[in-house]
Amino acid sequence: MEKKRRSKKTENLSSLKNKAWVEFSRMIRLEARDRDTGLVSCVTCGHKAEWNRGIQAGHFIDGRYNSVIFYEKGVHPQCYACNVIYNGRKEEYFLFMERTYGRDEIDRQVRMKWEPRQFTREELVELRKKFKERADMAIQEYGP
Repeated sequence: MEKKRRSKKTENLSSLKNKAWVEFSRMIRLEARDRDTGLVSCVTCGHKAEWNRGIQAGHFIDGRYNSVIFYEKGVHPQCYACNVIYNGRKEEYFLFMERTYGRDEIDRQVRMKWEPRQFTREELVELRKKFKERADMAIQEYGP
């Protein structure tokens, strides 16, 4: 009797996007570590923690729109409380963004939110690979 050959299922875009996000978030938090202490500071309240303990990658622009989801200047470390419980602490985040990048960058991101953006499977696979490599480099350079 001949065995049926199972075709390998193609991952859907949502799954690929989530996997890319996991690596992007990891990269953002790892690269933001203080080189002396290894801790990451929340950009909205200053709370310090290990990159993988209570620190998340929080978006300046809500909603995780495709046009800004992987935009590095719009995603920074935030503690769980600021990012989730206090819904991103938008006023404090705005002040951080203004100090760090200036008003032109803030305006740019607000406009970017509405730009249509679709990812292909290939793009998401490549993004995930790039983010993973950068996160792994940060671990190699400064430890886990």
